Amino acid sequence: MTVKVRVKAKGFKEFFDNISRDIAEEVYRRSQENIDRMNVIASGFLKRSGLVMRVGEKTWAVKYFAPYALFVEFGTEPHRPPVKPLIEWAMMKFGMNEKDAKRVAYAVANKIAKYGTEPRPFLRNAMDSVLADLRFGRFEVRELEMEFTRGTSLKQFRRWRRQYERAKEKKLKQVRGE
Repeated sequence: MTVKVRVKAKGFKEFFDNISRDIAEEVYRRSQENIDRMNVIASGFLKRSGLVMRVGEKTWAVKYFAPYALFVEFGTEPHRPPVKPLIEWAMMKFGMNEKDAKRVAYAVANKIAKYGTEPRPFLRNAMDSVLADLRFGRFEVRELEMEFTRGTSLKQFRRWRRQYERAKEKKLKQVRGE
C-alpha cells in the first residue's frame, strides 16, 4: 500500500523535491502514530514494514509492505479466516497460553465470519491530516495519491517475513515462559 507525494511547480526543481520528501516523511510519521493510537500492534510487523522512498523524479512514497496492511486500512467483508494465525495473534497480543488463545481465536474467527473486520485507516487519516495542514500553507499540493498495491520485491518481502517470524517466535517464547 503506497501514498505517493509529488509537488508540481515550474522552476525550483530541487526545492520542490525536498518539499515532496518532507511531506512524505510527515505522512509516514503520522501513520506510525496512528498505528500506535489505534492499537494495531501485536508483533510490530505492520509498523516496521513502513518506509519512505523515492519512486520518481520529484516523487516520494510512503509504503507499507506488510501483506495485511490493506486489510487493516480498509477492513474486510465477512469471511472465514484461518484460525492458526489468530491463535498466534492472541498469544502475542494478550500474553495467553495456547489453550486460552485457541478459545479467543475461534471466537474472533466466528465474529469475522459474521461481520468482517472494521477498517483502521492509519494511512488515509495520516494523509488527510497532512493535506489539511498543507491547505493552510503557502503551497498547494496538486498530487497526493494512494495506491492500493502490494508493490514489493520478492527479496524484500522475504526479508520482512523473516523479521516477522523472528519477532513472533520471540514473543511466543516469552508468553510460554521459555
